[in-house]
Amino acid sequence: MNSRERILAAIRHEEPDRVPIDIGGTGVSGINLIAYGNLKRHLGLTEGRARVFHTWIQVPEIEAAIAQRLHTDTVTLPRYRMCLGIPNVEFKPWSFTDGTEFLVPVDFSPTRNQFGDYEWFEHGVKLAEAPGEGTHGFSLRYHPLREATTTKEIDDWFDNYDGNFMARIKVSDEELVWARNFAQHLRQTTDKAIVADYFATVLEHAQGIVGWDTIYMHMLAEPQLAKHFFARLTHELVTGITRYLDAVGEYIDVFMVADDVGHQRGPMMKMDVYKEFVFPGHQAVFQAIHD
Repeated sequence: MNSRERILAAIRHEEPDRVPIDIGGTGVSGINLIAYGNLKRHLGLTEGRARVFHTWIQVPEIEAAIAQRLHTDTVTLPRYRMCLGIPNVEFKPWSFTDGTEFLVPVDFSPTRNQFGDYEWFEHGVKLAEAPGEGTHGFSLRYHPLREATTTKEIDDWFDNYDGNFMARIKVSDEELVWARNFAQHLRQTTDKAIVADYFATVLEHAQGIVGWDTIYMHMLAEPQLAKHFFARLTHELVTGITRYLDAVGEYIDVFMVADDVGHQRGPMMKMDVYKEFVFPGHQAVFQAIHD
């Protein structure tokens, strides 16, 4: 079996020739930049600079030499604007905290504050910050709809905003062309399973846009406002997924959906709250993929 056949067999609940391995097929199955640099040095690999599509969580694309040594069966198809609202098209050299050289999008230009931490601003507002020691990526510091009290404010934001928060929700015409070309190239040059690193998060988007605490308060105290937000978010997600799969569906093997609905102690909310507010979005997302 080659890598693609191995992954697809496992997905079909068939027994592959060995356990499939995914390292870096998605942003959440990748390697921290410092760990990646340490791994390259441990393996004696001194050439090449990995591209960083996930500038937010700071994990690199797995280079071919690493993928071969680790026997990974997947390869990533990243989003056009994966993080911070910047395109993953042209890249520039960037030296990480530990001195490892990577390639980052040309528009990736965080500032450093007096403590040495990274900060990212959008339209003059501090959107996020990351610790200077590089142990993990950016943490969100701004929620654009935290103060929204009407459905009109929600709709106006979805209609007019175009930046970090919308990067993984809407799909532009530019992304369709770019993603199709990227996926075609992967299909022609590798036998690994191509993973569309799409995400399509429902609750995580709500937490980021409305605020981690605020969205929970809305679900309990302002249920109609919360339902309107989730309905509008779901509409945009399904529209984007449909457009995206029309463009790249024939080339990919796996479409990745992720969300944060639990923590170390259990679910983030009662099941009846999840079913009322979040589940309809999850159901619509997966139905759009299957359709």
